[in-house]
Amino acid sequence: PAPHEAGRTPPGGERRFDVGEQQADWLSNVAGDQYNYVHQAQRESFFKEIAATRTRARHLIMLGFLLFLVGGGIYGWVIIRFIATNDDFSSGSSNFDSSPELLGPKVAGVPVGAVGFAMAAIGMVLTVIGIVLHIVTTSRRRRFEDAERQASWRQW
Repeated sequence: PAPHEAGRTPPGGERRFDVGEQQADWLSNVAGDQYNYVHQAQRESFFKEIAATRTRARHLIMLGFLLFLVGGGIYGWVIIRFIATNDDFSSGSSNFDSSPELLGPKVAGVPVGAVGFAMAAIGMVLTVIGIVLHIVTTSRRRRFEDAERQASWRQW
């Protein structure tokens, strides 16, 4: 059978695209600009991934900072309470019923000061992880944009 022209429907209803010889360095792009479409889809997917990662990084930074503030506040309150209680003892106060504990009162067997310190430490770690993630993501985006810019200059 004779080859059909692209886009014409033969009498049998079957649409055919006959392509001549193809080699590794040459691609007959029958259906349109496939390379640009695939490249654009990959680019959009990459930027969506970058945006999602940057949002996660910001959330980690905010959560970590809040944990740090709350935990540091609790730990600071326990330390100030301990210092104030020791001042009462050293000034000769006769209220020796309760012995002051360095880590504050216990809730469910766990000292409140230890919980505050742990919250502050976890918050600091989360903040650092979020900042590093944000920096790495920004660096990846810049590197990608630079590579695209260089590729577009080579085309000209």
